[in-house]
This record gives sequence, C-alpha cells and structure tokens, in this order.
Amino acid sequence: MPGSAGLLVVPLVLLLGTLWLATTGGAAVAVYRALFTGFLAYRLFGHGTRRTPAQVATTPARAELAVAAVLGVTVLDERLSAAS
Repeated sequence: MPGSAGLLVVPLVLLLGTLWLATTGGAAVAVYRALFTGFLAYRLFGHGTRRTPAQVATTPARAELAVAAVLGVTVLDERLSAAS
C-alpha cells in the first residue's frame, strides 16, 4: 500500500511537533527528501526496471550492497561484524 510508511511516522510527528518545518533549513530538508529521495528516486527506479532485462539488473542490485558497505566503512567509519 503506497504511503503506508508515512503512517508509521505520525506518532513521532505528534510527539515531537512540526515547528522544525517553519525554519528555512527544515523546509529545505523536507522538500529535498520529498523530491529527490522519494519521488525522483522511485521514478528513475521504475523507469529502469521497466526497460532493463533481469540478467542486466541483477549485477547493479548486488553491487549496491557491497558499495554501501564499503562507503559505510570508509566514509562513516563503521565497523562490520564477521557475518557482514
């Protein structure tokens, strides 16, 4: 169900309030998250999956996990467990 993840955030918003949205920085973050990490990312993902064969799409999908792990370790100084 689209938008159902937003329902999970409602208690947090009710608890913490929305005053941060009245600031320039807060509004900019909200717009950025809505447009780029939400709308645009899913539109591009949908466009790519409609036009890409499964054999081709599998490699970048698997590589994404490895790249995320490497970035986490190198950029954010995260520590990976043995299982990771």
